[in-house]
Amino acid sequence: QFKFYGQGYDKSTLVDTDSNWHLHVITFEVGGGWYYIDSRKVVSIDGDNLNTQGETLMIGARFDRLFKLKGFMDDVRIYNRALSAEEVKALYEFEKAE
Repeated sequence: QFKFYGQGYDKSTLVDTDSNWHLHVITFEVGGGWYYIDSRKVVSIDGDNLNTQGETLMIGARFDRLFKLKGFMDDVRIYNRALSAEEVKALYEFEKAE
């Protein structure tokens, strides 16, 4: 199950574990955002439940480090704005072509 600061989402909407490359993108603006896998919107994020204040950013592990990613990450990026759905799709197509 994917957790975003306590919001649980049904794993059936997400990509199952496999050995293939997948692009994961989280966008966030005031009021909410989206979680994308391979340019497909899979989960909306409620902005009221997203805690961005006073915590250290953790990528690949939960804040208390009890749960860690069992896999590999490459090309982690943080933008100073939310990407549009079109930008996420273009990024996926570009990365997939390489």
